[in-house]
Amino acid sequence: MSRLFPDVFRNPAIRASMIAIFTFGMAGAMTAPYRSIVGIRELGLSDGLYSFLAFASAAVNVVISVLLGNLADRLGEYRSAMIGACLFGIVGYGMIYAFPSAAIFAVSALLPMPIYGALNSLLFANARAAMQGMSRNDMVTANSGVRAMISLSWVLIPGITGLVLSGASSMLPAYLFAGLSCVLCQGIILFALPKRVGTEMGAAHHLTYLGALRQVVSPRISAHIAGVALITSTLHLNDALLPLIATGAAHGRLSDVGILVGIVALLEVVFIIVWSRIARKTG
Repeated sequence: MSRLFPDVFRNPAIRASMIAIFTFGMAGAMTAPYRSIVGIRELGLSDGLYSFLAFASAAVNVVISVLLGNLADRLGEYRSAMIGACLFGIVGYGMIYAFPSAAIFAVSALLPMPIYGALNSLLFANARAAMQGMSRNDMVTANSGVRAMISLSWVLIPGITGLVLSGASSMLPAYLFAGLSCVLCQGIILFALPKRVGTEMGAAHHLTYLGALRQVVSPRISAHIAGVALITSTLHLNDALLPLIATGAAHGRLSDVGILVGIVALLEVVFIIVWSRIARKTG
């Protein structure tokens, strides 16, 4: 293949993982830029309650992601956990669209959506497992390609969603579109993602379930987790405040929110590609 499409992307597991991650990113890109607008302005949540829900949802997502990932490692395959997490996404987005209320929004934020959010790490872990045995350069290329897909989904989707719904009286249809994206992601997992033999992965994990959890909370690993948490917390805060500021104090439109988010995502893709080239030449 050409340098633009390296040979590593011919791998069915890598290719299907990239498409699944793109569709996963689509669901978030359709709703996350407008979540605070829906929750606060349309459904009547107070600023304090919305902030609490955001914190609680993130905390549940962290716990679920660790537990599900650890369980998948023990089982030796990620497919079952991914299918289950994707079902929660369909339910979570669907219930907000079908039964719009502050109570339903809160319930969805505290259970279905955090579980669906765990699909992110499961998809990346599944792709990482498919990279076993590759050369270092191929692994760097595949890893960068997989990571770029979620950013790529944020380049156009938020802006398109904002433009489509800019004349609508509500942003709730974005949750319908996100639910359909989850259905598409589920189809890719079920029918396009190659099955892996359970013992092929499971044999590589000699620790018990509780032993692996103890490693996660060990100072050596938890310090890295805390560092990543501090970085991503600023992104989550920006996600919540940007739409409210852009459509409030800045007197912008909903489409402006999507365009701003898309520009940032495009810069992320550029950086990922550049970093991939740097990583090939460094230790």
